[in-house]
Amino acid sequence: MSISKTARTCAGATLALHMLSAISVDSAAALSFEFVRIVDTNTLVPGHSETLSSLGVPAVDGGAAAFTGMSPSGTGIFSGSGDALATLVDLGASIPGGTGDFEYLSDPSFEGGEVAFTGGISIATRGVYKTVAGEVSLVADLNTQVPGMPATFDGFGRGWLPVPASLDAGSVAFVGVRASTEGQVFMGIYTDVGGTLNVVVEAEPEGYGGPLHYIESNPSFDAGHVAALAGYGLTDGFGIFSDLDGSFESLYVFHDPVPNSPNGLYTNRPPSLSDGSVAFRGTQDAAPGPGWSIYTDAGGSLRVVTDESMPVPGGAGTFLLRSDEAGDPVIDAGNVAFLASDSVTGEKGLFVEFERTLLRVIDTSDELDGKPILDLQFGPEGLGGANVAFVAEFEDGSSGVFMTTVPEPSTVLLLALGLAGLAGIRRRQVSA
Repeated sequence: MSISKTARTCAGATLALHMLSAISVDSAAALSFEFVRIVDTNTLVPGHSETLSSLGVPAVDGGAAAFTGMSPSGTGIFSGSGDALATLVDLGASIPGGTGDFEYLSDPSFEGGEVAFTGGISIATRGVYKTVAGEVSLVADLNTQVPGMPATFDGFGRGWLPVPASLDAGSVAFVGVRASTEGQVFMGIYTDVGGTLNVVVEAEPEGYGGPLHYIESNPSFDAGHVAALAGYGLTDGFGIFSDLDGSFESLYVFHDPVPNSPNGLYTNRPPSLSDGSVAFRGTQDAAPGPGWSIYTDAGGSLRVVTDESMPVPGGAGTFLLRSDEAGDPVIDAGNVAFLASDSVTGEKGLFVEFERTLLRVIDTSDELDGKPILDLQFGPEGLGGANVAFVAEFEDGSSGVFMTTVPEPSTVLLLALGLAGLAGIRRRQVSA
């Protein structure tokens, strides 16, 4: 069901530089977004007589979104595009290769109509799973042998971070944990390709002499490659790593040069990977500087998408990109989406840089579905092509998953030029 929304103001950063002075940014770049409600907390669970009480962050695949939904009697994973929901993992589904039913399910990774996720009776006993032709299958659990090791996995994923298992063309990447007999924790990134587990990289605790000591995020997985927050130490040699060149090596680490600043890079945030490019949130290793920034890269060079010195499109202040006011960026096909706040109003918004034009999609000053928005949540796979999906939490305590399609920036440009032309005609008529 399509939900009409009052026209939002979407200011393009590039466009604003070229606007005629007689035309305001707001009026020149006004653009209406259409939002589709995928699900809300009044939606019945498919095949059950109860409604969903809580919703996880959605992952986008084409024109559909998949999400974890919780109800009083269990947790499942569902997908939809605005019509009836499809069940991917039902409430109370049996754990394959295990004992009992799923009671815990992570946020899913979603591609080709299938999902990958971690799940179990509890977060402590979770394994890694994926759906194949609609059936849940085991990737790895606590009984699975670590590749090349005479030991089984002791855990999966990096704590509370979302989407702990990432799906790419039917293969799955995940973080696996094992403990030594001395109590040391070893962590690695592994892939399941065609049913065979492979080691991407393993981190050994400091003092063990391994080339890598820390893996601090779940992997982003695309086109057979992974990227993660990792390092040799927690200062020097720590940052964004990937296997894009074949081996798992650093891309951008502490003290590397960054654009628009005389200082070096500092980041402790996870990356997003797409088509050989990464996007991540970072700041500088010394002052002064532009504060936190959203970076992406192309051809091995960093580019600033935005930073805390730049104005919010259509807003009153500049971007706030610190951890508690923002979210980590997602990159897909060269476009970047992220959460950030306005330094003056404090409103939290969802923004997208689409074909190098920065647009505001929605923020907490809006009403959606006829209700004031309290908060917005956006996940590591919330951007897919021109489609953006997110969770809106409302002041009445309800919430919903919504999706919108970002209009082509050329639409904004044509609208702006049209308004400028009308203004010019009006001025000529008045002067006559």
